[in-house]
Amino acid sequence: MSSSSVCDRAVELRAHIEAIAACAGDAADIDEAGIQALLTAAVRLYAARVDQTGKFAGVTRGGITATEGLIAASALLRAVNVAPFELGLWEAWS
Repeated sequence: MSSSSVCDRAVELRAHIEAIAACAGDAADIDEAGIQALLTAAVRLYAARVDQTGKFAGVTRGGITATEGLIAASALLRAVNVAPFELGLWEAWS
């Protein structure tokens, strides 16, 4: 698959996800396993991009609220059994 084709598909996927989020009257009704799979894939793609290119701001400033960012960050840390203190150490080492 060509690079432009992948980029086009990523833009389409983002549009679909934003449409789902906008229409979701009650987020609790959205399939949990589907959201987990989507977030897992997004995190893996983000990590691959950072590994290949160096630092990469995955979210634009103002793209999400502080609450949304902290909820997601906390969930990711819990999923990999890492405490915020350990994250701070890891950041200091890299």
